[in-house]
Amino acid sequence: VIGVYPQGRRPVFKITMDDGASTEADDSHLWLYRLSEHTLKAKRRSIYGNQLRWRMATTPQIESFVSAGLKVRMPLTEPAAMTTARRYKCGLDPY
Repeated sequence: VIGVYPQGRRPVFKITMDDGASTEADDSHLWLYRLSEHTLKAKRRSIYGNQLRWRMATTPQIESFVSAGLKVRMPLTEPAAMTTARRYKCGLDPY
């Protein structure tokens, strides 16, 4: 974290994945996603064909896909790489 920019009070959503993992994000969080081709019928694949690639969407957009019955896929992430900056004391408790 290199800066804090007050945003006021914002709604926070809890997002739970199929494997039970969950996180919290606000409505402006950007998610990398793609729609699962298994939920798209063959004739609709041509309509949604461009959505089978990775795209970005906000939390409410992802919620609308799920509400419409579409399967949303999100990539697994790698663990965060630590840099040499961790050698320096910044005065903040990491927990």
